[in-house]
Amino acid sequence: MKSKFLAAILWTALACLVSAQTTPSATPLASSVPIATSAGTPVVTVQLTSDVVTFFKVAVVVAGLFVAVLAFIGVAFFGFDVRKARSSIQAAEDDARQTSKSARELFEKIKYQQEKLSKLERRVEEMGAQVEDIADTQPAPPQVGHRDNSELLREIIANSSFTWTTIGRLIKKTGLSRDEVLELARKTPGIEISTGSKTHDYIFRIRNGA
Repeated sequence: MKSKFLAAILWTALACLVSAQTTPSATPLASSVPIATSAGTPVVTVQLTSDVVTFFKVAVVVAGLFVAVLAFIGVAFFGFDVRKARSSIQAAEDDARQTSKSARELFEKIKYQQEKLSKLERRVEEMGAQVEDIADTQPAPPQVGHRDNSELLREIIANSSFTWTTIGRLIKKTGLSRDEVLELARKTPGIEISTGSKTHDYIFRIRNGA
């Protein structure tokens, strides 16, 4: 659109220049234009020749060419700056979108790895609790006085070498039956009950902050 506009201006200026140069200079345009005709006042006339007309035509053509050059310079430089600015903005937006996409992908990878580590840590803790259950062959301690079984249950879980404690170990250490351990654990505040991923049997731990 800009190039067509500039081309039209240049073609118009060139046409004016050609018409000015082809105007015959031999035809005089002398005419008497009376300025004042009052009595007793000399009459002043202006003689318009073809050279004067040609001069004005050339001046108009030169002015048109000057305007066309200024317009071309403005479109070339300022238009280029606008295009360059738009290209820079578009490139910045593309970089921002790519950076955001990369950040989301990295976050998903970190989240996935964290979940895998959490599952692996729990699996290790469960295996450790099973090993501790097998290795612990000490009988249940005798009841001293009127000690509450809830306190004994919490003490056994809290003193375990691992986060989780199997129900088998609690049965051995408390001397209670399986159903009694489950009922007591459900009633005791601060004890979390879950199931092992491998054994699918009950495991216990003290809740964080309990």
